[in-house]
Amino acid sequence: MAKFKLTHPDPKEDQFGKSVADLLDAILRPEQAIYTHIGHGGYQLSPAARGRLLRLGLKPGWPDICIAYRSGRMLWLELKTPTGRSSLNQQQRHAQLWLLGHNVVMCRRIEDVIAALTLHRVPFRSNSLTEYYHATTLDPGDAQISPPESPQSAAVEEAVGDG
Repeated sequence: MAKFKLTHPDPKEDQFGKSVADLLDAILRPEQAIYTHIGHGGYQLSPAARGRLLRLGLKPGWPDICIAYRSGRMLWLELKTPTGRSSLNQQQRHAQLWLLGHNVVMCRRIEDVIAALTLHRVPFRSNSLTEYYHATTLDPGDAQISPPESPQSAAVEEAVGDG
């Protein structure tokens, strides 16, 4: 029987993800906004574990964090280190989500996460924000709110439009 192996190629991305989770735990109002991390990407799984997840419906490219908030709204956050790049699967999935009316935001810094929450009016405790994060200025324009343009975007738009 193969041993389950879980490793991550970029510990900096894990550190950033933990910081984002700590921030969201501290400032979101759980009665108005909840989140989860979609933890299936970037890890080296055994062939058996990967095969099982694929059989159960795992699809590649989903953003790292999903935030559900008032009136059925969803905000997706893709977390990347300053030098991290989106894979082709991520670009395609983000474009599909965007075409379906979802907001996908690329976040490289905590400031980007806060800007995305603010821009999309996700309810959070503003007094907790100042307690956990001391920023002087936040520019919502810093957060990338649409998927990056790619040659595959047109193909995705065509495929989604045909469905």
